[in-house]
Amino acid sequence: MAGGAIILLGLNEKDEREIIGNYCGVGMHGGTIYVRGCVDGCKLGKEVKQAEADDNDMDFIGAYIKKFSNYFNHDYHSIMNRPFIKLYAYNKRPYGNLYAY
Repeated sequence: MAGGAIILLGLNEKDEREIIGNYCGVGMHGGTIYVRGCVDGCKLGKEVKQAEADDNDMDFIGAYIKKFSNYFNHDYHSIMNRPFIKLYAYNKRPYGNLYAY
């Protein structure tokens, strides 16, 4: 992932699988992934850090969830009632030392 944002909601409560797999974000050098719920740190790529979504993040997420809720007829508050985790790249060029110029 090099830029932009992804919001993972995991709305299927009957599905017991985690919404991310192993090595989430490998090679990530930009952008943000928001995950509704918890993320086990051992599932993240080494280029990715995680933090709780702050107020600015929640405003960003909330705007998209409102659009999503209206379009797909979901309850906005039931989606927003769980915490979101922010996954972000902490190195802008994780493989920069591998290139020869």
